[in-house]
Amino acid sequence: MLNKVIIYGIGNSFKEYFEDADFIESGILTNGMDVVGVCDGNREYFVGGGTEVTIGSKKYIVQDISEFEQTTIDFILITSKRYFNEIKEDLVDKGIDGGKICLLIDFVWYKLFQESTYKYKLSLVLIIRDEAEYIKEWIEYHRLAGAEHFYIYDDESSDGLCDRIKDYTEKGIVTYIPWSNADQRGAYKHAVQNFKWDSKYMGFIDADEFIVSIEQKMLPDVIEEIMDKYEKNPYRKRYLMHCGGIGINWRMYGTSNHKVHVNGLVIENYMYRADDDYYENVHIKSIVNPRVVVDCSIHKMSYMKGFQCISENGSCIPDSFFFDSKYHKLCINHYYCKSEEDLLKKFIRGWTLERIAKKDISMSQERMEAYTKRLEHIKEAWNKNYDPIMKDFIPLVKKALE
Repeated sequence: MLNKVIIYGIGNSFKEYFEDADFIESGILTNGMDVVGVCDGNREYFVGGGTEVTIGSKKYIVQDISEFEQTTIDFILITSKRYFNEIKEDLVDKGIDGGKICLLIDFVWYKLFQESTYKYKLSLVLIIRDEAEYIKEWIEYHRLAGAEHFYIYDDESSDGLCDRIKDYTEKGIVTYIPWSNADQRGAYKHAVQNFKWDSKYMGFIDADEFIVSIEQKMLPDVIEEIMDKYEKNPYRKRYLMHCGGIGINWRMYGTSNHKVHVNGLVIENYMYRADDDYYENVHIKSIVNPRVVVDCSIHKMSYMKGFQCISENGSCIPDSFFFDSKYHKLCINHYYCKSEEDLLKKFIRGWTLERIAKKDISMSQERMEAYTKRLEHIKEAWNKNYDPIMKDFIPLVKKALE
C-alpha cells in the first residue's frame, strides 16, 4: 500500500534532493510513496505566491500545511536536517500529530533498507574470465563466511566455467550470466538494476579476492555491526548522511615463494602478505545497500543523495581509496599473483590478448622487463608477513568441495 506523504520545506535541502533525478526515481517514486502535496511554512516567499515545484513528472503548488485534511496523510517528510527539530516543534504546536512527522532522508533510508524483506542477506557479484580453476573454492569459502547467493558474470571464458559451476546454478546458489567486452562496470550496474531488491547487502569483488572477518564472525553480522554503530552515532543523526556501503581495504598476498603453479586451495598455499601499511592496500572494494547505488565503478560506487560509503570505523570514504584502515573488522585478502608462473601468465594475458588468440604468447622485451621488476617487488614486499588467518577455513572448504 502506498504511503500518502507531504514533502515539507522548499529551501536548499529541497533543491539538493529534488534536483537529483536518481533520488526522485529510487527514493520517492519507486519506494511506496504517493506525494499528495508540497508544503512550506514561509507564506511570504512560497505559499502565498503560487510557487510551483516538480517531483518526477508531477507539478505541485506549494501550500500551507493547514490546507490538508490530516486524517488522509500518513507522513509529513521534512527536507531540512538542520532545522528538523524546530520545524517539528512548530508543526506540533499547530496541532499536527508528531508521530507522522519524519525527516525525509530517514524515511527514505527506512523504506529502502529496513522495511523490505529479502531473499538473501548477502550476495556477491563477480565478473570472471578463465579463472574456473579457483571458482569453487571462492564460492565455498564465501558460503561458509555468510554469503548466500552469487551473481557470476562470465566474460567469454574458454576454460569450462559454465560446466564447472553447473551444480551451483541448478541448486539456485549461483545466477550465471554470460557477459562480454570485459565490461566490469556494466556487469556491476546490471546486477544493481536487476537484483537490488533480492539482497539486503551486495558485495562486488574479483575471483582472486576473499572477504575476511578479522574476528572470524559471519560477514552479514559484521556488516550490520558496522552500519548499526554508524547509524546510532548522535553526530550522524544531526550532521552526516546514512550509510550506503562499506569500503573494505585490500591485503596484498604474495607468491609465498612458489615458483611454479601449485594445485590445491589458494587460501592454504598462499599465507604470506605485505605489511598493513603497504601503499597498494589503500584500494577498496565495496559491500553496499544496492537500492541506493546509482552508478558503479570497479573500486567505487556512487550513491543516491543522502548516502555515502564508510569505513569499518565509520569514516567517510569519498573515493576508491582509504588510507587509514586498521583491519579490526574486515579486509579483503587479494591473491593477485599466486606463484611466479601464474604471475607470468597474468602478464602475458593482460598485455597480449590478440596474440594469445593467435597462439602467440611471447612478450616484448619491454614487457618482460616490467614483469621481472614487478616480480622482484612482490617477492620483497608481499612475502613479508606469515598470516594464517584462513587456517580454520581450510578443512571446512576442503570438506565442502568433496
